[in-house]
Amino acid sequence: MTPPPLPPLTFRERVAAACGFAAALLYGVHSTLPDLPGPFEIVNIGSDRYRFQWVSGAASIGSIVGMSVLPWLRSRIGLWRCYLGGLWLYAAGGLAGVWVREDTVLAATTAVAAVGTGLVITTVLSILWAEFPDRRDWAIGLYVGGLYLGRIIAPSVSAALVDEPSWRSAVAAPAAAAGLVLVGAFESHHADAPRGTRDPFDFPGLALLVAWVTCLFIGVSRFHLWDWDTSDDAAVVYAVGAVALVGFFVRQLTAAHPLFDLSLLRNHHFAMAVVIKALADATVITVLLAVTRYMVGDRGYPRTTAGMVLLPCVSGMILALALTSRFGTRDNRKLRLVLGMVGLAVCTWQLGRIDLFTDKWWLAGVLTVWAGCAGLAGSPVICINFDGLTPKQVAASSSIKNVMRVV
Repeated sequence: MTPPPLPPLTFRERVAAACGFAAALLYGVHSTLPDLPGPFEIVNIGSDRYRFQWVSGAASIGSIVGMSVLPWLRSRIGLWRCYLGGLWLYAAGGLAGVWVREDTVLAATTAVAAVGTGLVITTVLSILWAEFPDRRDWAIGLYVGGLYLGRIIAPSVSAALVDEPSWRSAVAAPAAAAGLVLVGAFESHHADAPRGTRDPFDFPGLALLVAWVTCLFIGVSRFHLWDWDTSDDAAVVYAVGAVALVGFFVRQLTAAHPLFDLSLLRNHHFAMAVVIKALADATVITVLLAVTRYMVGDRGYPRTTAGMVLLPCVSGMILALALTSRFGTRDNRKLRLVLGMVGLAVCTWQLGRIDLFTDKWWLAGVLTVWAGCAGLAGSPVICINFDGLTPKQVAASSSIKNVMRVV
C-alpha cells in the first residue's frame, strides 16, 4: 500500500530546515576554507608557513572541543541553546579575526570560531533528526548536501573573496553569514528543556584527546622536516602521542562518565556506519584538496579557473539531494549506500590517473559523478547509524562521528 501523503511543512519547520542546511554549508566551507587563503595571510601578517600551521591546528583542535562537549552541554542547557551558542561563537570568532595583525592572535580567534563550528555541526545533525521524524531521509539529505556542497564551493568562494578586496574577506564573509543563520535559527527555535541526567564532564578524557590530536597534527606537519626515524623531537612526539592515545581509550572504557559513549560501538550497524562515514569523509576532503592543489600548483591555472573546475560538482550533488528527497525511504537506504560508495570508489580510482595533460573537461565530468555518488551515500549511512537510538545516544553518536571526521 502507498503510504498516506505527509502534511506540508509549517513555516517554522521550513525556516528550521533552511537554517540547518545553511549551518551545514557553513561548516563545509569552514572546514576547507582556512587553508586556502593561507599564503596571502602569511605575507600580510608577517608570518611564515611553519608558524602559520598553528592556525590550521587551532581550527582542528577547536572543532574537536566543540564536538566533544555536546552531550554534556545538552543535559544542561538543551539542544537548541547549544545550536544558537555555537553559531554565536562562530560569528564572533570569525569577525574578530578580521582585525588581527599576528599569527598567534589569528590562531586564538580561529580556535574560538572552530569551537562554534564544531558545536554547530554536531548539534544541527541531532536537531534535524529530531525535528523531522517523518522526513528523516530528506532532513539528513539536507545536512549531507550542505556539508559536501560547502566543501566543494570553498575553493571558488575563497578565490573570489581573496581577490576582492583581500584575504580578510574570506574570514569575515562566512562569519557574517553565520550571524544571519543565527537570526533565522533563533526565530525557528522552540522551548527545549535540558534532558537527561547531569553527569560530570570528563575533563581528563578531553585533555588526553586534545594531546593526542596535537601530536598527530605536529607529526603530519613537521615530521618530514625533522626526519621521521632519527629526530629526537619526533621521538618525543611519538611517545607522547602514543601514551595519550592509549590513555584516552583506557579512560573512555573505564570512566563512570566518559567523554564519548563508546558502548555504542558494540552495535555492529553503528560501528560499520561510523567506519564507512569516516572513509567517505576522508576521501572527499583528500580529493578536494588534491585536485585544488593540482590545478593551481601543477597546472598553473588562476585560482578562479581552478575553482570553476569544481563547480560542476554542485550539479551532481544537487541531483543526488533531489533524488534523496523524492525517492529516499528507510527501505532503500542500503541500496543507496552501496551504489554511492561503489561510485565514489570508482571515480576516486579514475582521478588517480590525472597528469599534466589531463583534459579539464574530463576532470570536471568525473568530479561531477563523484560528487553525486558522495551525496547519494551520505544520507543513508547517517540514517542507518541513528536508527533505534535514544535522543541522548543520537547526541553522543553525532559527537563520535564528527570527531572521527576531523581526525
